Amino acid sequence: MNRFVTLVILACFLTIAAATTTRVKVAIVGAGAAGIGAGYHFHEKGMDDFVIVEARDRVGGRLHSVQFFNHTVDLGGAWFQGTNGSLLWELKQKYDLPCAYTDFVDMYTFYPNGSLIPDDVVNHYLTESDAMYSELEDVAAQMAEQVTPDKSLMGAIEDIGFLSSTMNETDYAVRNWMLWYYFGWAYGEQLEGVGLRAMMDEGDPKADFAAEDCLNLAGFQNLLIKMSEPFRQKIRLSSPVKLVDYSNDIIKITTANGDVIEAEKVIMAIPDHLLVEGSIEFTPALPTMFPLLASFSGRAQYMKVFLHFPTYFWEALGDREFFAYTHSTEGYFPSFQNLNLPKLLPGSNILVATITGDEGKRLANLTDAQIQAEIMVVLRAMFPGAPEPDGFLRNSWWEDPYSMSVWAGTNINAYPSLRRAFLVPVQEKVYFAGEWAADKYNGYVHGAMYTGIEQAKAINDCFQTSTSLSSASMLTPLLSLFF
Repeated sequence: MNRFVTLVILACFLTIAAATTTRVKVAIVGAGAAGIGAGYHFHEKGMDDFVIVEARDRVGGRLHSVQFFNHTVDLGGAWFQGTNGSLLWELKQKYDLPCAYTDFVDMYTFYPNGSLIPDDVVNHYLTESDAMYSELEDVAAQMAEQVTPDKSLMGAIEDIGFLSSTMNETDYAVRNWMLWYYFGWAYGEQLEGVGLRAMMDEGDPKADFAAEDCLNLAGFQNLLIKMSEPFRQKIRLSSPVKLVDYSNDIIKITTANGDVIEAEKVIMAIPDHLLVEGSIEFTPALPTMFPLLASFSGRAQYMKVFLHFPTYFWEALGDREFFAYTHSTEGYFPSFQNLNLPKLLPGSNILVATITGDEGKRLANLTDAQIQAEIMVVLRAMFPGAPEPDGFLRNSWWEDPYSMSVWAGTNINAYPSLRRAFLVPVQEKVYFAGEWAADKYNGYVHGAMYTGIEQAKAINDCFQTSTSLSSASMLTPLLSLFF
C-alpha cells in the first residue's frame, strides 16, 4: 500500500479514536451565566450527572474579565444591579467579591463644542427628562389597559414633544443625550426599534432589589469561575456544538471535534441569535416560533473602549465619575467613565468610553486605530491638549460568532411575558435558557442566571417525580400568542 495512503488512513483512525462518547442525564450547552447557573443548581441539589460543553476556551460567556495595565476590567457585564436580596448579591457576598457603588449622576456634561454645561442647566434637563419618563409610563399604561398595539419608543417621545427636529442644535443635542442616558445606555439599541410597552413591562433588578449599582472590582467572570469550581471537571472547553439530535429518546450532542454526548435532557444556554443564525444544527428542526427570534429580539450593541493614558490629564475635573458628551447623533461617544477615582482603580489613568446602538455597530467595522482617532477628537474637544493613549482595549461581542450581540434587544411587541414561550421544553427534552428568554430582567445577568436555575429546577423536579406536563399541551397555547 502506498505510504501516503497508509498515513492518511492512520490519521483518520486516530481522529476517530480520539473522539469520545459520554452518557449523562443532562447536557448543558454554554458556560455563561445561564449554563453555570444551571450547573450550580444541579450541584447544590446533589444531581451531579451532567456535563457542560462550551465553545470558548474559558468559562463566562459574555462575562469576560481581563487584565489591562495590571488592573482587572470587564469587557462584558460589570455591575451587580440591585443590592438587596438578589441572587447575584447573595453570591457576591458568599464569595466575598469587592465592588464599588456607581453614582450615575456624578458627572460633568459637555456641549458638542466641548464647553462645560453648568450643573444647574443639566439639572433642568434632568427634571424635564424625569417628567418625560413619567408621561411615557402613563402612555404605556393606557396602551396596556386599552390593549392597543405597541409602538416605537422614539415615536412616543416625539409625540409628547420632548425631541423635535425644529429645536436649535444645542438643545437638540442635550435632549438627545438625555434620551441616551435614560434609555440608550440600558438598551443598547436605537430608540426607533425599542417597543414602548415592551420596555415598560420589563423587570428591573435595580427596582426589585434596591436601586443601586455596584461595579464588580474582582471581575464578573470571576463570579462564574468561583461558582463552577466544585464541578469544573464537568466543563469541557473549546468544544463548539455542531449538532443536537433529539429525534430519539436519548439526545445526541455532537461537537466540532467529533465527541458525542448522550443525554436525557439538554439545556441550550446560548444567545438567542445562535439558535437561528448560528452553526448549530437541530434534528428535527426547532418549532416554528424559533425562527421568529431574529425579529422578536433585536441585536443590542454596547461597545466598551478602555483607554490608558500616560498622564492624568483630566485631573482638574477628576473628582467626578463620568464625563458626558452631548451630540445630535444618538449614541455618539456619550459617556466616559473615570476609573481613576479612589473608590475604583486609583492611579490607573484609565477612561472607559461607552458607545451603543448604530454608532457601536458602525465602529465595530473600523480598525482600533480609527476608533481611537474618533475618540480623541471628542476627548480633545472636552480636554484640549489631551495626549494620545498608550493603551487601547475594546470588546467585540457584536462580531463574536458565539454571541453575535451584547444582549437581546427589546423590539416593538416583544413583550416580556411572551419570552416565557421559549422556556417551554421542546418534546420535554430540549430546554432553553438565557437573558433573552427571561420575562423579568431581560438583558441582565440576573435574567440569564435565573432562567438557567429555573430550567435546572424543572429538570430536577421531572427526574424526581418521573412525570411532566406534555410539552404539546403547553406549547400550543403559547404559540397562539405569536400568530
